Amino acid sequence: MLKQTSNQNKIIHFKQFFLLTGINGFYAYYAKYIETQYRTTSSQASAITGSTGFAPVTIGLIIGGAYIVYFKPKAKLLFIIIFICELVSVGTIGSGWFLGCESVNLDGVKTSNGLVNNIMIK
Repeated sequence: MLKQTSNQNKIIHFKQFFLLTGINGFYAYYAKYIETQYRTTSSQASAITGSTGFAPVTIGLIIGGAYIVYFKPKAKLLFIIIFICELVSVGTIGSGWFLGCESVNLDGVKTSNGLVNNIMIK
C-alpha cells in the first residue's frame, strides 16, 4: 500500500512544479531571447544555448553523483546543497535582465525623450 504524503512532501512537490514550469518556459524561448537581445543569428543563438545548456548539466550530474556515492551525505546536507545550487541558478538567470545591447533606432519610432527618429537607411 502507498503511504499518504505528508505536508512537507506536498510543499516540495508544489515547489518543484513551479520551478520546472518556470525553467522550462525559459529554456523553450532562450534561443529566441539570445537572438533578439544580443542581435545574433538564429544559428549562433542555437549554438550558444546548446553548449551552455548541455555541458553544465552533464558536469553537474557527474560531480553530484560522485559526491553522493563517495561521501553519502545526509538528507539535510543534500537539501542545503541543492538549495544553494538553485539559488545560484536563479541568480545567474536573473542577471540576464541587466545585460543587453542598446536598442535599435528605427525610422519613425519615438525615442525616450519624445523625438521621432528620421534615419534614412540607404
